[in-house]
Amino acid sequence: MSKDYGIILSSWRDLAKYGIGSLTGEACAYSMRLLCDLNEDGVKLIQDMLGMPVSIRSLSEGSSADAGPFARNMNTRVNDKEAIASTVLFYELLEPICMFILFHIEGCKTVIIHRGQIRGLTGKEEEYERIMEWAEEDRQEYHKWLAEGRKDGHPGEVTIRHNRANPAVSVGGRNIHQMTGRVL
Repeated sequence: MSKDYGIILSSWRDLAKYGIGSLTGEACAYSMRLLCDLNEDGVKLIQDMLGMPVSIRSLSEGSSADAGPFARNMNTRVNDKEAIASTVLFYELLEPICMFILFHIEGCKTVIIHRGQIRGLTGKEEEYERIMEWAEEDRQEYHKWLAEGRKDGHPGEVTIRHNRANPAVSVGGRNIHQMTGRVL
């Protein structure tokens, strides 16, 4: 039996499971963005992550005039679901999209980013405490390495993020303003 070391996302291809199908970098005139098809899950994910109003109904009807901020899809399917839209995403958005998926969809307690891997931990992993100790030691080693001004043997930066969402004061990925009761 293999040990559970969390959910690992490390490439655009890993996002297909969540409704984002990477296509090509040739669509961007500046070579800065990746063309992606989105199925319904992907549209909801990107809209929620960016704080945009969700309007799937108009996209599903196939009317490009009602597709909101998204263009029509290039291909027909993303992860065995119908593609309903497309967009171009900056390559640098991979990490924040993965973190959002791990916190918002997978319900992870902690996300560790190290050497191109974004690892989500629910806190239920058999090795959770050991993984957290390793990540903290590696993070401290990296900062020590930086302070010494060394240029050899780069250990790689380690980022540790914790899910601080409180269901009592949030709706989905948005907090509720306590004075007005409005979703921020």
